[in-house]
Amino acid sequence: MPTDQHQAIILCLSIVLNRFALQIGGVVRTAGLRLRLWDRKYREPDIVLLRNRDSKLRQENFWDGADLAVEVVSQSHEDRERNLVTKRTEYERVGIQEYWIVDPEQKTVTVLSLSGEVYSEGDLFGRGDIVRSPLFRELALPVAEILDAN
Repeated sequence: MPTDQHQAIILCLSIVLNRFALQIGGVVRTAGLRLRLWDRKYREPDIVLLRNRDSKLRQENFWDGADLAVEVVSQSHEDRERNLVTKRTEYERVGIQEYWIVDPEQKTVTVLSLSGEVYSEGDLFGRGDIVRSPLFRELALPVAEILDAN
């Protein structure tokens, strides 16, 4: 189950990302919206963003993809493995351009960006850094603001 901190981070990021998406003509949704990866395989990322609100990927009952997916890592070993390894592989496989992994325990944000068909090694941002998106150049957020959300 998500913790209070987990939910606060999602709320903080969803507000910032929604504001950004509205400026570029995109759309943001939070957990609860299913993302179809392939036949009968769905995930519910903490946050997803499409840069075009009219994208054919956007469906009423689920989305068929996203430009950006964000996951906040939970504390259990199983949850960490799912967010850091399994979802990375799955999101890469279906072509999600950018994947942010917010890790409150490590106090980091990792930004993975597709380079061809695989994610680049990723940029690791710590508390004193500003998260920068390779896909959305105008998007920049202080890591401390994300981690300290309440």
